[in-house]
Amino acid sequence: PGYPGAGGAPPQQPDPYAHMGPAGPHAQPGQPGGGGQPEGQVGPIRMGVPEHCVGAILGRGGSVIKEIMQYSGARVQVSQKGEHMEGTSDRIVTLTGPAQSVHMAQVMVGQRIQQALAQPREQRSGFRA
Repeated sequence: PGYPGAGGAPPQQPDPYAHMGPAGPHAQPGQPGGGGQPEGQVGPIRMGVPEHCVGAILGRGGSVIKEIMQYSGARVQVSQKGEHMEGTSDRIVTLTGPAQSVHMAQVMVGQRIQQALAQPREQRSGFRA
């Protein structure tokens, strides 16, 4: 019983994410990935969000963004109108904090975007075409 040639221990699997470093797979090039930051922190993660989905992330009076920050523990900032990801018309959502918190905030923001995209166009903005 056991694994041949390994003294009975299971073979070690290489870490498929080791090449990504501490910033993880979603860091933008040129962004710090933990250097000079507290242990477990990741550099700012920037996400592009379609302009018409920003309201779904902010919520009425900022209620949704506050909920995302409170639940995830990450800081979530949305760029001002007219400030876009380079080469796109998407607004910039910046996430900072502990790696696990940033990941949770990414998931929550992504869910809100998907929900907003699933709504009929006239319900997104409140205008009828």
